Amino acid sequence: MKIYLSILLLTLLCSCNCVETHLTKEEREYFLAYKKGQTIVFKSDRGNIDTILVVEKIETHNNKDCNYFGIGSTQPHVMFITLKSKICQNDPYCEGEIFISKDKENEKCYPGFSFFGLLQKNDLEYLVPKLEKIKLNITNITYSEVYCFEEGINANGYGINSPKSFCWDKKEGLIRYETHDGEVFELLKK
Repeated sequence: MKIYLSILLLTLLCSCNCVETHLTKEEREYFLAYKKGQTIVFKSDRGNIDTILVVEKIETHNNKDCNYFGIGSTQPHVMFITLKSKICQNDPYCEGEIFISKDKENEKCYPGFSFFGLLQKNDLEYLVPKLEKIKLNITNITYSEVYCFEEGINANGYGINSPKSFCWDKKEGLIRYETHDGEVFELLKK
C-alpha cells in the first residue's frame, strides 16, 4: 500500500506543470519610458525644480520555483519601476511606482500606479479612467495617452506629503503632478 501511495504521489507531483505568463507588447508599453539610473527633471509653475531618479526597473517571473501546492501553478510575468524624489523630506513617501503582474495568460492585465503616497484606487480595468490629452505649459508639448489620478476621485492619499494628483503618459511616463498647496510640476527633461 505504501508503495502504491508513493507512486501515486510521485505521479501527481510530476504531472503538475507550472504555466509561465507573458506580458503583451501593449501591456509592456507603460514600462518603456525609463531605464534604471535615469534622471528626470520637473519644473513647477513657481520655478522650483524637482529631480527624480529611476532607482529600480525590474522584469521577472514570480513563483520561480513553481511551488504548485503552496502558491499555485502560475508563474506571473512581473514588471515594476521605482522612482525616488531627491527633494522629498518624508522618506516613507518619497517613492513612486508603476507595476504590473500578469496572473492569467489569456486575459488583459493593467498596470498599477502610486506616486509619493498617492495610490490609485482599484485596477485600471475597474476604474476605466479615460485616456486624456494634456498640454504642458512649461514645454508646450501635448501628450495624448495620459492617465491622471486625483485624490478622492480615483486615488487615495497616504502620508502628509502625498500629491493632490499625478499624470502618467503611456509612452513618456510621469509628466505632471500637483501638490496639495497647488504647485504644479511638469516634465522638463528626461
